[in-house]
This record gives sequence, C-alpha cells and structure tokens, in this order.
Amino acid sequence: KIEETRVELPGEEKAEAPVDLEALAAEEEAAGEVAEQLAEAEVFQPLGMQSTGYVWPRQDEYRLTNAHGRSTTQGHEFTRAFAAFSLHTTAGDYARFIAETMRSEIGEALLAPQVQIDQSLAWGLGWGLAGHVFWHWGDMDDFQCVAVASRAEGRGLVCLTNSEHGLGACVEILSRALGS
Repeated sequence: KIEETRVELPGEEKAEAPVDLEALAAEEEAAGEVAEQLAEAEVFQPLGMQSTGYVWPRQDEYRLTNAHGRSTTQGHEFTRAFAAFSLHTTAGDYARFIAETMRSEIGEALLAPQVQIDQSLAWGLGWGLAGHVFWHWGDMDDFQCVAVASRAEGRGLVCLTNSEHGLGACVEILSRALGS
C-alpha cells in the first residue's frame, strides 16, 4: 500500500525522502514568483505541458475536478508556487515529464541514487528508486496521485485521483497495467 512516505527496514530506523519542506518553502518565499516562471520556461513550455503550473489556474478553473471525501474544496488554491506541493497538472502533461525524465541528461541526474536505503531501494532527487523502476506520489488529503515508470521497459503510468482513497485505486490500476 503506497500511503506512507516512510520505509521501515528490519533492525533499522525509519528513513524518509530527504526533503525539508520548511526550508524549501522559505527559499521559495524569498524567490517570489521565480519558481513558477523558471518551471514554466525550463520545463512546462519545452515539454508542451500546457495544463501544468504551481499556482491556481484561474482561467482553467472550469476544467478542474471537485474533491470526493473529507473536504468539499475545489482544490488547493495556491497563489504562490511551492514546488513540493502546489503542482496542478493532468495525467497527459505529467506523462510527458516522465518520458523526458527517462530519456534526458537531467533525468539521469534526478534518478541517480542520493540516499541508499538498502541494496534494492534508494531515493533520487524527488524519486523513489528500485532497480530500473522509479516512482513519485503525492497526498494532499482528497487529491492523491502516483506515477511509476520503468527505464528498462520504457513505459510508465500516471494515476491522478480526487479521492482520499485514491492511492488504493492507483495501486490496483498500476498492478493491472504494469504487473506486480
């Protein structure tokens, strides 16, 4: 079940992805609008990610889905970019990012092990790594998602949901589409 950000190994302390959200938020606060503009110019536009951004897309609000579960909010209406948690995207746009990650030099850097958990599990820059498979997930209460891809097979899957039970559905979809 992919609901925890922690991996507990026998005889070891819990390990989690090396992300300091408070420090990241402070850096982004100091940078102002730079994070959104940089991502737009260097990632979103070049990859044709026309429905992706870190701030609330007021002009496309009609295209967004409502949450099902604990809240009745339309979503998280961020007016400033926070790279760790404010991304609004579509499965198609995120799939473009996954494909670029698999084939680019920058992707190689993102997928290089930074923290080795054991012989078969590591953290890259924002990605969990297990052999040739890499993954990332998000959980913003009623909006949950996961992306899993295999560099060796050159395929992956993006699952975005608007439910507090979304990760469970994604696991089912992933196992059927990609195998166990």
